Amino acid sequence: MTHTIYQPDNSSANVLRSEHDATLNTLIRQHGLTGNAQQGRILPAIESPLAQLGMQLFFSKALSGSRDVACASCHHPLLGGGDDLSLSIGVDAAEPNVLGHKRLLQGKLSPSVPRNAPTTFNSGLWQQFMFHDGRVAQLETGITTPDVTYSQPDPLAGDNLVHAQARFPVTSNHEMRGKSLMLVVLRNRVANV
Repeated sequence: MTHTIYQPDNSSANVLRSEHDATLNTLIRQHGLTGNAQQGRILPAIESPLAQLGMQLFFSKALSGSRDVACASCHHPLLGGGDDLSLSIGVDAAEPNVLGHKRLLQGKLSPSVPRNAPTTFNSGLWQQFMFHDGRVAQLETGITTPDVTYSQPDPLAGDNLVHAQARFPVTSNHEMRGKSLMLVVLRNRVANV
């Protein structure tokens, strides 16, 4: 491999550059790559009513079954859009208003969410899949979710991956739904038998 010394446009210092760097820079220019994931997308202004509603819902505990956890409990902006835990704690937190590494489970409960919370930063720009296992994914024909056979589009997925992903934590007993709502549903079913 050969190396050359050059002076970049944004510096007065000389830099050692490999042949691979030069080839990569040529390819980047040829394909018009900018590193700007927003390029060509129309994003709502944060001041828009829809974005403001989304923010209020994101921080609201009213969406959870026991009214004790919000999306922000595991994806807080001050914690990098995550929760600073190796295994997330959704429902059953000892102190529901505590976030980060001091968020603990009640009593002697074991963690029931088998993964950590991924960041929500820039998630509206994701184009291929959501969740660690890719269970919400973009297909050529639409978006597939756990509610349909894999590789089939889900008609309820919404307009993008974030729309599709958003309904699953709310319906998960361990993440947001909790047991109290499940008990109400079970009691109603038993009462109707």
